[in-house]
Order: sequence, then structure tokens, then C-alpha cells
Amino acid sequence: MVKTGRNEECPCGSGKKYKHCCLNIENRPMPDFENNRLTSPTPNVLTNLEDAKVLLMQEMNYKSKEEFDADFKRYEDFMGANLNENESLSFKEFMDGKSPTQEFTNAMQDAIKNLNLQTEEEMKDFSNLYVKNYNDSPQEDFLGLSPNEMRTLMEYTDELDYYIENKNPLLNIKTKDIKANVSNIRLIKILKLVINEYIKDDGRIKITQTGNFSLKLMNKIRKEIFNESDDHIKEIRLIESDIWPISMVHWILKCNDFVNESTSASNFRIACLHFLENSKKDLDHALWLLSFKTLMFDTSWVSMSIFSEEFDEKIAFFQHVKMFCFYILHELDSKNKGAWIKTSELLKIFKKAYPTILKDDDTKFFTSGDLFLAIFIHQLCDSLGLIEHNKANDTDDELNLDDNYEEIRCTDLFREVFNWKI
Repeated sequence: MVKTGRNEECPCGSGKKYKHCCLNIENRPMPDFENNRLTSPTPNVLTNLEDAKVLLMQEMNYKSKEEFDADFKRYEDFMGANLNENESLSFKEFMDGKSPTQEFTNAMQDAIKNLNLQTEEEMKDFSNLYVKNYNDSPQEDFLGLSPNEMRTLMEYTDELDYYIENKNPLLNIKTKDIKANVSNIRLIKILKLVINEYIKDDGRIKITQTGNFSLKLMNKIRKEIFNESDDHIKEIRLIESDIWPISMVHWILKCNDFVNESTSASNFRIACLHFLENSKKDLDHALWLLSFKTLMFDTSWVSMSIFSEEFDEKIAFFQHVKMFCFYILHELDSKNKGAWIKTSELLKIFKKAYPTILKDDDTKFFTSGDLFLAIFIHQLCDSLGLIEHNKANDTDDELNLDDNYEEIRCTDLFREVFNWKI
């Protein structure tokens, strides 16, 4: 069997690259984004399928495990026989006898009943028109975007060129001649400090056996960037993985092949030297664009995540729909005229568009809402200087990594970079 390359044209005939078409479908485990949404089980669907079954059995008020197991076996058999047609059908929907797809079909059939269609061809033409009108119609759940616009917004989500070359009809991303100040963004400050440490030591710094920055470098970053006192640093010993902005800086250097690392040292590579040479005119903006491109388009958020594997599917989903999340921010920023935005409002809109993703009782550690804020707002938007949070709600911690993100607002950088055509 001939294997299709990622950048070759998809064999399905869509005209798209294979990586933007059927590759994602073939490699994608069946989605499961809530404890009561069990799809036909595969090894990658749930971290602990049996625990999820117990929760679902309790929620649906089953009187015995035997009764639940019998129904779930029927569901597995049904999904196995109808995989292509019903891959998004949950167990709960199967038992209720309805799904979003079925509800749409029922609505279309009701519309057909009120018409006097004489032939199969007339019925086919009406059905095609009905589907087209639906896909082109603004949907309240998508903040006025149509299903087709949502698909367009999320196309080529891993290619920056698609957005900077005006190929996307809904959004253009500006990366050149940015006027907003990026020098005070914490991520850029840490990058510059770390790069200067490499330069001072002839392109070589010490790292630990586990691959982290040395404690000496960590303490310097904590003191100069996070403004921690010497006493606080001595009292609370932290390693790289404890402070995600520092881990992110290290990740950016490694993702761009800027460093080559052994068990005890990290060395500059020629790619980093070329970057620094070509960025002398405006290093801060060059570092910001490097970070933006890496975090937005060139890396998997799951690979970068400090969270456990049980959240991998949600994190991957947040990355896939990130452009819609930015659209939510844009709409709220416009609505509030640049004033503070309550993150609860942002979460409410996200939940309305994707009701099966966020559940308040997702884990015993923190809610899915907190996970969404941690991944999208905290680690992406805040790291890149696209939002600021209301410091009036800060904790007293010197490190300020667990600031209260109840209120945020978009920065001038956000408004300059994201140019919406909607």
C-alpha cells in the first residue's frame, strides 16, 4: 500500500493537502470530552474508561451494573456497525434516541412534509438547499458566525502563512511593522536574559541531568524578572518545571533548534547565531514573533503542557479552535469598548459553542473552565502579551503565577495583530 505524504494532495480528491484533510481523520481517536460522553472505546479515548462508566451509570440512575453493561454492549455493537454514520453519537444520546444530527434531520423532514414534492429529484434538490442554507446561516451559538465560517476560521490552523497572506477570508494576522511595545512582556524578558547568559558563557550554559536550567540561572530569573527577594528565593526552592514561563522559554529555544543539549550542558546552535545576527535591528520584536509563531503554529500544546495526560484531548481541542477563542475575545473587546472582560463571560460563550467540552465537575483537581483559562488565557494570551489581567485581584505571592484571572482585557498588541474581516 502506497503511503501518502503529509504535504501531498489528499487522495480523497478534495484538493487539500493530506495533512489538512484525511490524515487528521484517520489518526484521530474518537472524541470524548466529558465523562458522560462515551464513544466506542479505543485505547486513547479515556485515561480510565471503567471509572467513566461508573460515573455515567450513576448519572443515568442505573439500578445495577449488569443492566448498564447490557445497554453499553448494545451501544458498542451499534457503533461498530455504523461507525462512519454515527461517530459522534454518545452513549447518552444513543439511549435517548436522539443526537444533534438526528435533530437536524428531523427538522428537515418536518420541512419536507409541508411541501408538495412530487419526485425524488425535487426532494434531493430541496434537501441540498436546506443543508446549504443552514451552513450559510449565522448561528447564535457561534457569535453570529455560520457553520461554514467556523470551518473556514479553523482551516489550516497550524500554518501562519495562511493568515498573514490574506488567504483566510475572515482573519488576517499582522506580523510586520508592529507598533505596539513588546519589550515589557515577561516572556520576552526571560528570553533575552537566558540568551545573554549563553552569550556570556561562550554559547554554553549548564543544565541539570533532568534537562532543566540550573538552579543558579533559575534564581537569577526569579530575582530579575519576577522581582522575588533573596529571602523568598532561599525559602522556596523551585526548579524550571515549577515556573511555566521559564519552561516555555526553554521549549521555544529547543523547538527552533537554537540549542543542542547533553546531560550536563546546553549549547547554542548555528541557527540561533543566525537569528541573533539578523535581528540586531529590533531583537525584542523578533523574539516576540518567534514566540508567537512557535506557540501558535509550530508546536503541540499537549507536548508543551505541564498537565497530566488525562487532559490531553481537551488541550488538543483548545488548540484546534484557538482562532474562534480569539474571535470571542475580539467580540467581547468590541462590546466592552476596551474595558475589563469577565472571564466567566468568555467561558459562557465557549460553553455555548462547544457544550460537550467544558464540565464543572471534570476532575477533582480543577474545573475544565480553569483548564481552559490556564491553557488559552494564561499560558498563551498572557505569555504573548495579548491580554492583561486586572491586578487589583492579584494574590500576595511574589511570583504571581497564580494570579486571579476573573477580569482581563485585550491589549493594543492584540488589536494590532488580529485583523478581523467579519
